[in-house]
Amino acid sequence: MSTNRYNLPPSATCPGCGAIVVLPKEPLFADTPPAICGDCGVEVPDYRRETYDSAVHQPPHAPIRLRAVPPHFVTPAPPKPAPPRAAPTPIEERRYSRGNLFRSIGGIIAERGAEAVESAKDKIGS
Repeated sequence: MSTNRYNLPPSATCPGCGAIVVLPKEPLFADTPPAICGDCGVEVPDYRRETYDSAVHQPPHAPIRLRAVPPHFVTPAPPKPAPPRAAPTPIEERRYSRGNLFRSIGGIIAERGAEAVESAKDKIGS
């Protein structure tokens, strides 16, 4: 079981559109403004206030409004198939930069150096 404790802000459901609204931070004072729904502009009743009456503010069924999915949440289209590859160029016609040539020569020298070290170990060990 997770030992993380999340401290989520208090929230309520908007009576106008059914969206979840984050309520103001506690402590609540008499002059604390009420929470206003950002979607429809309706005042959201705060269950933490003394003037809250659950019988008045709870409709028999809460309206649920489905909202369109923002474009950044839409599943991306499947990738297009890769175009067919051209035939590889023959070795004689390939072009190399100096950097690539030095890297390949360095790799060859490193391999030969490793072989020389291994053969020297064999000669010393025997």
